[in-house]
Amino acid sequence: MAGWPYPPLQCGKEVWCQNDGDCEDGIWGAKCTCRTGFTGESCETDINECVPNPCLNSGTCRDLVNNYECSCGASYVGQRCETDKQEQTDTIPVVVIAVPVVCGCLLLMIIGLIFMVLTARKRRQSEGTYSPSQQEVAGARLEMGSVLKVPPEERLI
Repeated sequence: MAGWPYPPLQCGKEVWCQNDGDCEDGIWGAKCTCRTGFTGESCETDINECVPNPCLNSGTCRDLVNNYECSCGASYVGQRCETDKQEQTDTIPVVVIAVPVVCGCLLLMIIGLIFMVLTARKRRQSEGTYSPSQQEVAGARLEMGSVLKVPPEERLI
């Protein structure tokens, strides 16, 4: 004979789930569905997240519900005591140096671009333009002496 009780056990009468587990009646009897962090037929056992010890560098583990907490020694920090405080203070993050350098380079490039545009605009205004009034002021007249010869003077008798 199988190990199933007959009549099947029912939730709330013969079966109570602990630690906020959900009890479900089925054809084979009541069954507990445990909340995360608990186990057992009636969810009576808290799963120990400290086994094996997740804390590093001689940290002490304290079991919580579905979690753990490490108590670190004086020279380590972090969720698992993984960071040496001395190393953390000695190193300067790359971002602290890289961001100002990149911003400075971008600012210099923008200033250079503005200077080039203004210089090109100034040149364009003074060179390569045709202005008849400017040429008249400068006295640029065409000499035709080499092309046409003036007829000789007539003598009146």
